[in-house]
Amino acid sequence: MKPRFFIYKLKNELFFTSLVLRDTYRERKQRRFAMSLTITCPRTGRISCLFNNEVRVSAIYVGKKKSPWSGDYSNYNHHRVTVTYKKRSFTFDFWSSIANPEMRNRDDLSSALYCSLADAIYGMDDFRDFCLNLGYDDDSVMAHKIWKGCQRAAAKVARVFYDKDIFKLAEYFGD
Repeated sequence: MKPRFFIYKLKNELFFTSLVLRDTYRERKQRRFAMSLTITCPRTGRISCLFNNEVRVSAIYVGKKKSPWSGDYSNYNHHRVTVTYKKRSFTFDFWSSIANPEMRNRDDLSSALYCSLADAIYGMDDFRDFCLNLGYDDDSVMAHKIWKGCQRAAAKVARVFYDKDIFKLAEYFGD
């Protein structure tokens, strides 16, 4: 189904909105439609999307913070992503690719949330299993720092999605 596009003005800012009625494979079985509303503001670089009338993911292009893993190479494609579910929210940093520096659509937001959910899933493992699953040496200080970061992501995700199965969410946003 083709999206319908709207342009409207809210608080003196121009927004570009696309309303998509999407019929996915699972929903075709039940004959339900999932509504997705995407709002984009070109001036501020803010994008927001509502998934299945439950999960709102919004991102703003910050572009000031260098990615911590890049070393000498500077990647300033920094976004601040906020996920809201049932009046609870968490925020995380996300760096997009050099080829596509800004998030522009629903799929970009879905990919960012999937990355956070994947970190949370790996953070649920103990350190030894984490190293075995991802190929790290269990004597590595860097691997321990990464595992601690994944554990922080797991705590954030568990706090917000307290009544959801994180594995099912990751499967939904990963597709």
